Amino acid sequence: MGDITYQALFVEDNENYARTAIDLVSGVGDISINWKHITRLDEAIELAKEEQFDIVLLDLNLPDTQGFQTFVKLHEQIPKIPIVVITAFEDEGLGMQAVRAGAQDYLVKGDINGMSLSRSICYALVRHKNEESLKRLAMLDDLTGLYNRRGFFSLSQQTIKLAQREDKTLLIMMVDLDGLKQINDTFGHSEGNHALIVTATILKDTFRKSDIVARLGGDEFAVLAIQASGDDVQGIKARIQESVDTFNDTSNSYELSISMGITQLASRSYISLEELLAEADRGLYEHKRSKQ
Repeated sequence: MGDITYQALFVEDNENYARTAIDLVSGVGDISINWKHITRLDEAIELAKEEQFDIVLLDLNLPDTQGFQTFVKLHEQIPKIPIVVITAFEDEGLGMQAVRAGAQDYLVKGDINGMSLSRSICYALVRHKNEESLKRLAMLDDLTGLYNRRGFFSLSQQTIKLAQREDKTLLIMMVDLDGLKQINDTFGHSEGNHALIVTATILKDTFRKSDIVARLGGDEFAVLAIQASGDDVQGIKARIQESVDTFNDTSNSYELSISMGITQLASRSYISLEELLAEADRGLYEHKRSKQ
């Protein structure tokens, strides 16, 4: 691991302890780390949103938050960054609770030395990388490379909870590739698969990388657009239709047709993902019927 320099965030209100721990790690093994030290959770969350970190060391007792909720609040904000929890002797049970909730490891302050801290960081980095690889494989659609149904529901439910907590709006979109059976029957399944891949590409190119784009199965797709509102709906539909028209202008085999339905999660709304999808689905079938 010595060929890579990792970016680490240490969230600890005792500056002397933080400096000592950082010095301990720097003197052991071949791991290379650039450290940033923050004393409050709210500041750590803001910094983690602005900068990219490979790992976080987190003291559970901070000036603005205490105990297990310290981990929960940070993990919800940065679910893809591994966290090693640091506890006092009397809070060791909280460390184990944090591990069960998603922390990579926990260390007790009085037991920490350079070797144990360095080993914990190395193992956390490796475990997290392996876990993310396995999760990614389990949540991707083989044909299109989009998220599959499992991936969409898992990521979207987390995103909706966060949006509700922060009073943010977002859009849910249902998309259907019209006439897939006819394409398969007329031109073969390989051409039908190509139509699905083209649809997936159009959706990926329309939305931001931070948005969640998925193939739910068959000819059905879904999108969760983050930081989007009802004002964006017409623009989104227009961009998708423009891409469909461009494909049809260059394709001689068949005409691609996509039906869409979009609904909004409004600020301070606590509607569920299933209800949002059902509402978007109603809009989709209205669009599909209008073409008949």
